Amino acid sequence: MDQADQYLLGRSIPSWPSELQRYSKAVVHDPSLGADYSIQCKQVDALRETYHDGWEGIVHPSGVMYYFSSKMKTYTGTDIKRYSHDRLHNLNNWIDVARRRLQEDTWFLVVEPLAKHDGDYYEYYCANTEQHIVAWFDAFDASLLFQECASAREWNHKRLELEAQFWKHVDFFPRHYNMTPSDAKDLRVHLEWFLAEGLTLEQSTAASLFRNNDQAEKIISCIIRFESHLSSNKFMTEQGVAFCGRIWSILRHHQFLNYYGLPEARLMRTHSVEGLKRKRTLPLLLATAAMFGVPALVLEHIENIHVDGIVNSLDIRQFVDRFNDENLKHSTLAGVIMAVDAGILAIPDFGSQVITRTLCSLSLIFSVHCILAGVTARHFGEMMKSLEFAVCVI
Repeated sequence: MDQADQYLLGRSIPSWPSELQRYSKAVVHDPSLGADYSIQCKQVDALRETYHDGWEGIVHPSGVMYYFSSKMKTYTGTDIKRYSHDRLHNLNNWIDVARRRLQEDTWFLVVEPLAKHDGDYYEYYCANTEQHIVAWFDAFDASLLFQECASAREWNHKRLELEAQFWKHVDFFPRHYNMTPSDAKDLRVHLEWFLAEGLTLEQSTAASLFRNNDQAEKIISCIIRFESHLSSNKFMTEQGVAFCGRIWSILRHHQFLNYYGLPEARLMRTHSVEGLKRKRTLPLLLATAAMFGVPALVLEHIENIHVDGIVNSLDIRQFVDRFNDENLKHSTLAGVIMAVDAGILAIPDFGSQVITRTLCSLSLIFSVHCILAGVTARHFGEMMKSLEFAVCVI
């Protein structure tokens, strides 16, 4: 390998599909492109295919465009058309060197250039459609990839996450993956088992795979239609491929998080592989004593929905709904107390006494604070139903 090839390979950064952040990537508008609102006379052209220097533009079912080079068997989500000639030339050179290093003609390569002050670096991964797994042409520390689990030591366990990432790749780039009847059948069998376990065991980790059992049943119905479609030797649309890829990714990631296939597999959501790590601080103890143990009860509820760093949307919603019900009762009680205080203060002679007036005034102030705190807590609780917000808070 010559020095130029070593230099290009030195700018390689192993990555994986969930790091592409397609749905959270900020939209960047280029003002230099300008606008063109003109329509030609009787213009009824069909949708135009997009090609740029050997790269084909493909529109994902969700609407975003990505590019594919059939010659180099490589995908990228970056906008090739905005690249300068030199920058695109460097990208193609890196892909050529990476392909020679990989020496796997049937594997797909995915690359996302990352602009730095000293030039482009290249985030990449490889997708093996036969083994349903992602891989890289260099060994590296993948602790960031596996960080959601306390430990990942066995290959069978780590492979689950690598498979989840492969199916995330299929979700992002569905054009050239041929879904087989066995793919749909295996997915259906897995989902039917998880649905059965979720129906029979309320606290089962399987029940938290989707928001509710009705949603799981609808997804299974879709998979059954896909399976029947494929069994009839019909071609599955990109929408169906992306859908199955997304569900497979959710399923495999769920199995990875719950140590599927290991002796310590988590079957119940309240079980902890890491063990409880609760710390009793002095302020918490004082607040617990002053509020008759309420903070300790709330903390216990939160700990049950945040086990081993995993926050389940099903548990979050149940906790928030229960909290809102109790909050509504307390606010109603505070309103009643305010009405009673106002009535006492309105009684002649009795309401004008210093002690009575002081106690009722303090009661009114605390009741108002209780109602305001309840409104704030209710608004916060609704935000907690968003799993991303709950993860940040908890």
